[in-house]
Amino acid sequence: MATAFTLTLAYLGEECSATDSAGAFAAYITGNVASNLFGRLMSAAVADHLGLSMNFYAFALLNLAGALLVYFTIGRTPR
Repeated sequence: MATAFTLTLAYLGEECSATDSAGAFAAYITGNVASNLFGRLMSAAVADHLGLSMNFYAFALLNLAGALLVYFTIGRTPR
Protein backbone atom coordinates (compact mmCIF):
# COMPACT_ATOMS: atom_id res chain seq x y z
CA MET A 1 0.00 0.00 0.00
CA ALA A 2 2.96 2.33 0.41
CA THR A 3 3.43 2.17 -3.35
CA ALA A 4 -0.18 3.17 -4.01
CA PHE A 5 0.14 6.07 -1.57
CA THR A 6 3.35 7.29 -3.21
CA LEU A 7 2.04 6.92 -6.76
CA THR A 8 -1.15 8.80 -5.90
CA LEU A 9 0.85 11.70 -4.46
CA ALA A 10 3.01 11.72 -7.60
CA TYR A 11 -0.14 11.71 -9.77
CA LEU A 12 -1.62 14.62 -7.81
CA GLY A 13 1.66 16.52 -8.10
CA GLU A 14 1.64 16.13 -11.87
CA GLU A 15 -2.05 16.82 -12.44
CA CYS A 16 -2.56 19.78 -10.08
CA SER A 17 -1.16 23.26 -10.47
CA ALA A 18 1.40 24.54 -7.97
CA THR A 19 -1.25 26.50 -6.07
CA ASP A 20 -3.72 23.59 -5.95
CA SER A 21 -1.26 20.82 -5.09
CA ALA A 22 -1.04 21.61 -1.36
CA GLY A 23 -4.83 21.39 -1.00
CA ALA A 24 -4.95 18.20 -3.06
CA PHE A 25 -2.22 16.59 -0.93
CA ALA A 26 -3.97 17.62 2.29
CA ALA A 27 -7.33 16.29 1.07
CA TYR A 28 -5.78 12.99 0.00
CA ILE A 29 -3.91 12.46 3.26
CA THR A 30 -6.96 13.43 5.34
CA GLY A 31 -9.12 11.02 3.35
CA ASN A 32 -6.53 8.29 3.80
CA VAL A 33 -6.46 8.73 7.58
CA ALA A 34 -10.26 8.89 7.82
CA SER A 35 -10.70 5.81 5.65
CA ASN A 36 -8.25 3.86 7.83
CA LEU A 37 -10.29 4.72 10.93
CA PHE A 38 -13.60 3.90 9.23
CA GLY A 39 -12.18 0.68 7.79
CA ARG A 40 -11.03 -0.54 11.17
CA LEU A 41 -14.40 0.21 12.75
CA MET A 42 -16.27 -1.41 9.86
CA SER A 43 -14.02 -4.47 9.95
CA ALA A 44 -14.70 -4.97 13.64
CA ALA A 45 -18.45 -4.63 13.13
CA VAL A 46 -18.60 -6.99 10.14
CA ALA A 47 -16.41 -9.59 11.83
CA ASP A 48 -18.50 -9.37 14.99
CA HIS A 49 -21.85 -9.77 13.23
CA LEU A 50 -21.05 -11.92 10.19
CA GLY A 51 -17.78 -13.68 11.00
CA LEU A 52 -14.21 -13.40 9.88
CA SER A 53 -14.63 -14.96 6.43
CA MET A 54 -17.42 -12.54 5.50
CA ASN A 55 -15.17 -9.71 6.64
CA PHE A 56 -12.61 -10.68 3.98
CA TYR A 57 -15.33 -10.98 1.33
CA ALA A 58 -16.74 -7.55 2.24
CA PHE A 59 -13.36 -5.87 1.92
CA ALA A 60 -12.59 -7.75 -1.31
CA LEU A 61 -15.81 -6.32 -2.77
CA LEU A 62 -14.89 -2.84 -1.53
CA ASN A 63 -11.47 -3.14 -3.19
CA LEU A 64 -13.06 -4.19 -6.48
CA ALA A 65 -15.56 -1.32 -6.26
CA GLY A 66 -12.70 1.12 -5.64
CA ALA A 67 -10.75 -0.24 -8.59
CA LEU A 68 -13.78 0.20 -10.85
CA LEU A 69 -14.34 3.72 -9.56
CA VAL A 70 -10.75 4.68 -10.33
CA TYR A 71 -10.84 2.98 -13.74
CA PHE A 72 -13.90 4.94 -14.84
CA THR A 73 -13.10 8.31 -13.27
CA ILE A 74 -9.38 8.89 -13.78
CA GLY A 75 -8.36 9.53 -17.36
CA ARG A 76 -5.09 8.59 -18.93
CA THR A 77 -2.25 11.02 -18.41
CA PRO A 78 -0.24 12.20 -21.38
CA ARG A 79 3.23 10.75 -21.77
